[in-house]
Amino acid sequence: TYSEQLMYFGTEDNGGNTYFYYNDSLSKMISAGNWTTFSDSRLKTHIETGDEVEKEMADYFDKIEVNKYGYIKQFAGSKGTTTETKSFGFIAQQVEQVYPQGVGNAGNCMFPSPKSTDPDKIEIDDVLAIDKEKVNMLLWGKVKQQQKQIDKQQEQIERLEKKINLILALDNDK
Repeated sequence: TYSEQLMYFGTEDNGGNTYFYYNDSLSKMISAGNWTTFSDSRLKTHIETGDEVEKEMADYFDKIEVNKYGYIKQFAGSKGTTTETKSFGFIAQQVEQVYPQGVGNAGNCMFPSPKSTDPDKIEIDDVLAIDKEKVNMLLWGKVKQQQKQIDKQQEQIERLEKKINLILALDNDK
């Protein structure tokens, strides 16, 4: 079956520009429009930039494990998958040990939802959730650090090529 439940944020009808709905047949939240986050400098304090910040971000990134896993039966359906399907991603408990600000506690949760007629419901206390925006930001530090390394290596290659060409030119003059 297919059902659509619209959830508007900010205005009564949101001008028809941004909405969210849950699609039962896909078992997914779907949005139209853009999802944005406040990032105005006037809302921030103690702003730091530069190599040390990028290194710190890259260090966190390097410590976070990527895993391959399946989901328990009671949760798999809400992800639109089965217990046999494997996914790649993070485990909140692992991320919490390395980068606690990237994890939040969703409280006690029932799977499938309390409205489900599935008789095999389970309730799990203190379910952890990953703030993917915070965790994904670490990738920027890693990418910037790697780009600097690539640029440095490219300069070294160019210097070595010049030296090789000079040696070859000298050898040809003999």
